[in-house]
This record gives sequence, C-alpha cells and structure tokens, in this order.
Amino acid sequence: MEKVNEQEEVAALANDITLQSYRWNQVDLHKLFHNMSSTDYAAMWIISRHMEGAEENKKIYLKDISAQMKLPMSRVSKMVQRLQEKGLVYWKHDGKGEDGTYIQITEHGIQQALEQQDILQKFYHKVIQQFGKERFIQLLGEMKELEDIMNQEIENRGKEA
Repeated sequence: MEKVNEQEEVAALANDITLQSYRWNQVDLHKLFHNMSSTDYAAMWIISRHMEGAEENKKIYLKDISAQMKLPMSRVSKMVQRLQEKGLVYWKHDGKGEDGTYIQITEHGIQQALEQQDILQKFYHKVIQQFGKERFIQLLGEMKELEDIMNQEIENRGKEA
C-alpha cells in the first residue's frame, strides 16, 4: 500500500513540475529584449564574460559557446552569423580554419550588451526585492542542481534504451 502512495505522490510531483515548467516558459521575458533576442543576449554574455578573463587575444571558440549554451554547433553557427550581421561580433578563424573558429566582440556589441544588461538589471532588481535576495540565490542554486540531475537522468535513460 505504501508503494502505491509513493507512486501517486511522485506522479503528482511530476505533473506539478511539468506544469510549472510550462508556466515558466509562458512568462514573456522576450518583452525585455529590444536590440537582440534572449538567446543572442545569452551568447553575448558568455562571450563578454570570457573576454573579461582573457589576457591576450580576447577570443572565445565556437565550440566553447556551444558547450556553455548546450546547443549544437549548427545552431551556434547560425546565431553567431546573425550576431556578426548585426555588427555585434567578429567571427574569425585560426590558421586556415582547421584550428577552429573563434568569436571576438565588437565595440558596438559591448554597447548593445550593456544596454540590454541595464534593462535586465532594473527588472530583476525589482523581482529580487519582492522575492528576497537570499531566497533568489537559493532558488537559482536549487534550479541548477535540479537541471543537472534531470539532464543526468535523461542521459542515463538514453543509455538504457
């Protein structure tokens, strides 16, 4: 009897997290993005964060962006192409290209990313004030941990099939 209750509880929690995930995706954060999409901003943030730590050459390889964003190379290539067309980044290659392609941010890209960052900072300042800074930090940590566990289980499930 106890096993049935546990299964029902897990089923209810699975439904709750699935519904919450759906609702989270319905929050229209895209309204906060004016000069670039949220995906483009995430890439720009990764690129600019990498540039801060780079001593020389200030470049990040496409494969590193792909890994950090958990996106296939083909999608990252299209995104970087779009960013380059907007004048936000330079897309270059080492040697004749066989050593990898890398990205460097332009001055215009830095300016656009900072403008977008300011919009997000003002929005999240209000959100964090209402939610509570400590709770927000704790929630982020727990969400990252849950994401890691879920990704591991999905990967394990693929191995079992």
